[in-house]
Amino acid sequence: MNSSWNWAPTTSWPEFPYIFATGRGGYATHDPSQPGDSIHPLLDMVLEHVPGPEIDAEAPLQMLVTTLDWSDYVGRIANRTN
Repeated sequence: MNSSWNWAPTTSWPEFPYIFATGRGGYATHDPSQPGDSIHPLLDMVLEHVPGPEIDAEAPLQMLVTTLDWSDYVGRIANRTN
């Protein structure tokens, strides 16, 4: 297969955060040669780089119910989305 697309990285690529993680192993690490002991590095990276929602703390509560379920123990259950 002959492709004209060049997959080689260039110096013009933007810098972005990355981390090595394994679901099976249950850890995340910045150095793939050093296994971690938790997923805390991944969660810390998310909190550092993903902005939170823009909210109006004085606005009334709004919730969109997407699924209704039932439990014999607690009764009606409403699942929501933001």
